[in-house]
Amino acid sequence: MDVRDAIAKAKSYASAVFADNGAADFVVEEVEHDRARSIWFVTISFKRKEILIAENALAIALQNFGPRLSKIVKIDATSGEVISVTNRETGFAA
Repeated sequence: MDVRDAIAKAKSYASAVFADNGAADFVVEEVEHDRARSIWFVTISFKRKEILIAENALAIALQNFGPRLSKIVKIDATSGEVISVTNRETGFAA
């Protein structure tokens, strides 16, 4: 499995898993290959489309600027199997 395969697998898996939660606009943020353990770590970010009732044009425009969520998709480089999906810590305190 090369980097393109790992990215395609991660995006496909994340979009399938999170689509029911209104996720869209999937973007690859980082890719790392741990050769010693034969594992790909692919960080995918996406936005959740919030269903908002907007009463004016400004509110409608602003609803598209929500935060991006990031997930790390861990993939076995030999089999191509997704091992896990975890939250990526952003370093920002809530």
